[in-house]
Amino acid sequence: MTQSAHTRQDHGYSATYIKKKGSFAHLRIYPLGLVLLDLQSYHGDAEGKEVDSLLNKVEERIKESSQDTTGRVKRFHQSSRRDHWQVLAAADGRLVECDIDEGVSDEDSPYQNIKIPHSKQFGNILILSGDGNCVNLTEALSLYEEQLGHLYCPVEFSKEIVCVPSYLELWVFYTVWKKAKP
Repeated sequence: MTQSAHTRQDHGYSATYIKKKGSFAHLRIYPLGLVLLDLQSYHGDAEGKEVDSLLNKVEERIKESSQDTTGRVKRFHQSSRRDHWQVLAAADGRLVECDIDEGVSDEDSPYQNIKIPHSKQFGNILILSGDGNCVNLTEALSLYEEQLGHLYCPVEFSKEIVCVPSYLELWVFYTVWKKAKP
């Protein structure tokens, strides 16, 4: 196991531990008492229980060493990666890592290719190939519902229609959940 540790003046402590198989832990301790532990590992079911046990021990040690921890220790759920994790560029410039379960749709419009994969973590994601951006549909619906009110065309907004502005100031309307043809 390799270890790298950094102490930064007035900014806390940071340490990274890396095992030979690629598992690693990143520990950050901030001056005001915030402790963050990010543990990422590649393992089977047997080692998964071992990791859970390790995290339980770390959580208990943090509770013991802190004086008033009522409601202050927060443990996020474990996310498991499969072979089809992808890193996508979000519309606001962030990189988003998500697990793609299935492709909901992949069609060409006159302006760009429209793909909608599904992720357990984010739900349906709209990817427009012309600009390389992705938009989480559950977040986008409320944002673009307001924009639809500014258009002078008879369009009813429902959760089946998604409106996304592209770089060319064009509006792309796409039906996410297609209804079965009669």
